[in-house]
Amino acid sequence: MVSIVRTRILGGLSAIAIVAFAGTAAQAVVSLDGSLSTSGTGVITAGVNASGIGSGAFSYDFFTPTTEGGSYITVPVGQFSGSLTTTTNGLGSATDFDFGTISFINAANNAIHYDFQNGYFNGGLGEISSIWTSMNNPAGVIAGDYFLRVTGTSRGDGSFGGQLTFNPLSRTNAVPEAATWMMMVAGFGLMGAAMRRKPQLNVTFG
Repeated sequence: MVSIVRTRILGGLSAIAIVAFAGTAAQAVVSLDGSLSTSGTGVITAGVNASGIGSGAFSYDFFTPTTEGGSYITVPVGQFSGSLTTTTNGLGSATDFDFGTISFINAANNAIHYDFQNGYFNGGLGEISSIWTSMNNPAGVIAGDYFLRVTGTSRGDGSFGGQLTFNPLSRTNAVPEAATWMMMVAGFGLMGAAMRRKPQLNVTFG
């Protein structure tokens, strides 16, 4: 009788272990990637990708000595531009994802930051967060070390990615790279289309 009870207990524990393993395997694995490159004219290009973001609110830093990217983005006075995007195959699904606050933050003084603007496209199935700071001094980006902070809310398997550019004010033409122009024009076009689809509010004073 003892032997039978022991067998049943062990069998139950095995079943629990199998269920626990299956639940662990089903969880998304977060993957973060940040890359930096600098051209001969001083233009800095930063690539950012994230996938497998689990349910709930999150905050990820990129381009610090201890996070993806491996180092701060060190810049003179100039301009940040570019965008991050995310898409989903269905509102409310596991891949549905909302950007929160996205900012380039000064490492020495967190009170200095340059924030992105969020917008939607494709009927709300896509979201774009863009930045386009002034090139004019002193309104341009203050020289220093910067990192990128991305916050938001995921519903189980969120992802985002994009390319960001820094143009130094000292460039002779002070004009963003062609690829950046095309990306920003497309981004603003999508945001404009999303705004046009918003319902109009009519106010009547009687």
